[in-house]
Amino acid sequence: MKKIFLFVAALTLSLTSCSSDDNSGGNGGNGNSVLKVTINGVQKTFNSVVVNKNTETYDGETWVELRVTATINNDPSEMITFYVDEGDVGAYTIWSFEYSKDATSFSTNGGDITFSSVVQTNSNGKLKGTFTGSLSSWSNQNQEYTYITTTNGSFDISY
Repeated sequence: MKKIFLFVAALTLSLTSCSSDDNSGGNGGNGNSVLKVTINGVQKTFNSVVVNKNTETYDGETWVELRVTATINNDPSEMITFYVDEGDVGAYTIWSFEYSKDATSFSTNGGDITFSSVVQTNSNGKLKGTFTGSLSSWSNQNQEYTYITTTNGSFDISY
């Protein structure tokens, strides 16, 4: 009976320690991931970063998409989300960048915006780069766009 108990305990431990980490969790896995940005003159540090990998296929081509979600102290009321294809580096490789606070979302999709990004590192579980520009939010009530400005944006993420 003792041998069975030890076998089950060892099997349970080995299964939990070898689980898949395809959806990397909080703080990029090592607690050192960070995204910093100044939004409308207010400096913010997003210290809780999650990177999810998603394999996409289109017209016979397959790639891995990274979805980065950053919050401040795991509080979802203020969040930055963006996408980048794994391995892509250079200017304008970030797409669908969005900042949301409470119930309002500002993004690179719509309005008269200028937004630029540069990804310097994107391999071996490291993602590092910079960004700056404006983001917009459509108001149905006012029938117009509202804008925010991001400056000094940088991220250094391990996942």
